[in-house]
Amino acid sequence: MVDLKVDIDLTQWQKVVAKMGNQDLSKPMKKVATYLEAQTKLNFIKERDPVTGKKWEPLSPFTVVNKRSGKMLVETGVLINSFSTWSDQESATIFNPTFYAGFLQAGTRKMPARPYLGLSEQNSNDVTQVIVDALLL
Repeated sequence: MVDLKVDIDLTQWQKVVAKMGNQDLSKPMKKVATYLEAQTKLNFIKERDPVTGKKWEPLSPFTVVNKRSGKMLVETGVLINSFSTWSDQESATIFNPTFYAGFLQAGTRKMPARPYLGLSEQNSNDVTQVIVDALLL
């Protein structure tokens, strides 16, 4: 299984958090988890590294000839449709239980990595904003 867990540094907001007491962040964390899933699926569609924005390496000629689908990591749709999210008051996680998800994310000796999990700077800012908005409301 491959997963991505987001930890938000709220150091700059500690005074605000302290004033608010023990606020329940379950709803914003669920929103973050949903956002992570949407962004991950967008990375599949755009065939790019989520952190750098760089396009994935092209498929080998052998793979292209034998592939049923035109999309790089989509053959049957199992991988892209197997993402699940989990969240609680403190974290948001997206994961994929398919056995080959990690091989595609990290690559192997014979296959280049085609990372789809991760956050761009804009994604990080968006996630942080969801949490900050929840704390300030």
